[in-house]
Amino acid sequence: MLGDLPNSTSPGKGGTYADPMRLWAHSFSPRNLKQLFRWTEYLYYNSAQVFAGVRKFAEYPITEVEYLGDSDKLTSLYRRLLEETIGIRQALIKSSIDLQVYGNSFTSVHLPFKRSLRCTKCNFTEKATEVDFKYNPHKAIFKHTCSDCGHVGESKIVDKLELSPEKINIVRWDPKLIQINYNPVTSETEHFLSVPSSMNKSNITMA
Repeated sequence: MLGDLPNSTSPGKGGTYADPMRLWAHSFSPRNLKQLFRWTEYLYYNSAQVFAGVRKFAEYPITEVEYLGDSDKLTSLYRRLLEETIGIRQALIKSSIDLQVYGNSFTSVHLPFKRSLRCTKCNFTEKATEVDFKYNPHKAIFKHTCSDCGHVGESKIVDKLELSPEKINIVRWDPKLIQINYNPVTSETEHFLSVPSSMNKSNITMA
């Protein structure tokens, strides 16, 4: 019966010997990078030793933010914005944890804005939240019925940046949802996000 085990040293079929260093757990090794991410994530959250070690490695290179400037008022403004409003140090530590757990980190800054749709016939503009529109994600095209002239057709997108620091958000993207395509000839890299179902908008329909 020992010859049937994956880590047995007894002769197998054809007189061959199994790898004596192979363990039963090797049969559950990850087959691809995404499965490996789930294993490392599992170890991070379920092993107290791994969790503590990763946290220490992640926090060590993140020092206090240093501000250099001639204006104390401007320096104080940046300090309040980055530390009190955005929480930049904690955001950097979280990104550093991703780097330790997954070997990579994907972070972006979301600046708040308000989107409006403008009629291509009469130029009447109204908030997107107040318009019954249709959206084609393949062509990135909005269509709506103008409340002013009744024209039905493609909309012109008008985005206006909101000057509200409280609404600035640092987004950490799950590495398990990121697909990286690398071209060894041109050394160009493309990143793709697999949008989870939780981010789908039920009120956005295909045109």
